[in-house]
Amino acid sequence: VNEQTANHVKEIQETTKKAIRAAVLEGIDAGLDLRKIAKEVQRALEDDAKTRSFIIARTEVHTAASFGMNEAARQSGIVREKRWVTAGDDRVRDLHVMNEAAGWIPFDSPYPSGAMFPGDGGPEDVINCRCVEAYHTR
Repeated sequence: VNEQTANHVKEIQETTKKAIRAAVLEGIDAGLDLRKIAKEVQRALEDDAKTRSFIIARTEVHTAASFGMNEAARQSGIVREKRWVTAGDDRVRDLHVMNEAAGWIPFDSPYPSGAMFPGDGGPEDVINCRCVEAYHTR
């Protein structure tokens, strides 16, 4: 958790800025007064926060767990290969399908996406990721 959590805070802030901008612009376009625009901003942030807090929690826990599993495998000294495993449905990212298609790779090698484990990478790769890693030992 200390190593991985909140690495994408900049993207979280960007989403919040978009929600605020949208509420203010809609309020101005509708001719609302300042108090009503403030209420719309508050409502937009509360609605957005409920959804995003769940997504953020799920993503951060998954990333921390994946990092921990990978680190435990590394520290064991007996893992020689790793393999990316997707959820196998139509929600899996194309890049993660490509990682899975690579099959077994040397443990210290990155996957085709550049990630070292599921949950590693930019926000477009980690948010809502459901992939896991499997290991081969010596």
